Amino acid sequence: MLDEIFNLNRKTTKLSENDRYHFLRNKMKPKLEEVYNRIILAGEKISSKTALSDSVSYMINQKAYLMNVFNAGYFELSNNSVERAVKENVMGRTNWFFSYSFDGS
Repeated sequence: MLDEIFNLNRKTTKLSENDRYHFLRNKMKPKLEEVYNRIILAGEKISSKTALSDSVSYMINQKAYLMNVFNAGYFELSNNSVERAVKENVMGRTNWFFSYSFDGS
């Protein structure tokens, strides 16, 4: 189910902000609501003293924040693009830190 949501999200990369907004609200939001419904039902059957119960509670508590993705067309479900953009600087910083001369960096 989550793979299906992320596959839908990949289809929105070339859409305009307005089209993306409507696609997110009409196609993806109902699927994410279904995921949450399943999580809530599963959570009712899990003992409250388990790590799984903590994970379910965390997921349920984060719902309001996750649903912000559907408030505007420029939000993304995944932060992969941001992480890729930052990775070059982070890797460079790590390499430069251990360099002792300008030629070595």
